[in-house]
Amino acid sequence: MISRMIVWLLRKFSYVRGLESDLQKSQKQFTDYVSGNTNLHSIAMENGRLSMTASCEVAGEIAEQMMVVLDEAKAINYVELLFKSSGCVDDIPVYIMRPGGKTPHQMRLEAEALVTRLKEELDTLRKGV
Repeated sequence: MISRMIVWLLRKFSYVRGLESDLQKSQKQFTDYVSGNTNLHSIAMENGRLSMTASCEVAGEIAEQMMVVLDEAKAINYVELLFKSSGCVDDIPVYIMRPGGKTPHQMRLEAEALVTRLKEELDTLRKGV
């Protein structure tokens, strides 16, 4: 009975080791593919926004998947995703925004400007009464 369990465990261990080995090979192949097929053309930080221009088949696939996320969420403008990081206590928000869309910050600024304008109009109307 014990010998059967040992044989069974050894088979399972061997199977898991094989999977780990396959995973390591796949990770190396992916890393080699991306590093060999990615060219960074430009990178800029402006108005709190990081912009990069790169050419890579993988980058195109990532962009396509981002559009799928927007469509599946039926998002009119953007989707907020929260990521956890071992080096950060709080969740890290990442926004996927439709081309030509507005960031949450831009929308907040517009809403604040509208509120200010409406308060001014209300004050004007009250003074006229």
